[in-house]
Amino acid sequence: MAQPKAVSQAAKRTLDLLTVGLSPGESRKLDNGGAGIMPVCVERLSAATYSVAHYYEQNGDLVPDPDVVFWKAPSGDYYPMSIQHGAMGFRQQAMQLDHLEKPASFKPRAQRDIATFVTTWMRNIQQQQGLSPKKPPEQGKRTAQADVG
Repeated sequence: MAQPKAVSQAAKRTLDLLTVGLSPGESRKLDNGGAGIMPVCVERLSAATYSVAHYYEQNGDLVPDPDVVFWKAPSGDYYPMSIQHGAMGFRQQAMQLDHLEKPASFKPRAQRDIATFVTTWMRNIQQQQGLSPKKPPEQGKRTAQADVG
């Protein structure tokens, strides 16, 4: 039986930098990219799930472009669960967790496709936001969940 695909090790390193220090319900917004670069919003949804998203405003609404939800396994690996592109009205649910936050089901091809996309996306975020192990996101940027956008 197929197993869910974790993100690449390079993407994992970037996700570790983005999520460091966040408790469930907390979020942070990174906006170090300058003009023309969308900020990155990171939210810890639960003990084992995170959302990473870019948002833009359209007609007064925040639109995700994209928003990817990840499950962080006990091993420390990240597995993409879903992706949403608001402008296109596209949403793909590739993995479901049970009540213990363990994988219950997944769609192998969809989940693998999101994991592949995340490799490039995390490389872009790392470069655009100037992230490195020596320069993690500022801890002071944490906000309440309602303030993500």
